[in-house]
Amino acid sequence: MSTYVAGVVDDVVDEIRAQRLQMHVNLGSVRFLSAVYRLLIGYLSAPAAHFST
Repeated sequence: MSTYVAGVVDDVVDEIRAQRLQMHVNLGSVRFLSAVYRLLIGYLSAPAAHFST
């Protein structure tokens, strides 16, 4: 029984580590996408300012 419990605990710990890794990856991609989004907005708003004047 104790080996079964240890196996379950190992599975839970592995799952938590995977979730934390996934969270870090998601956070990194969100930061990357927001940076790209800001660049796109900058590129799009600059010509618009030139056209409006």
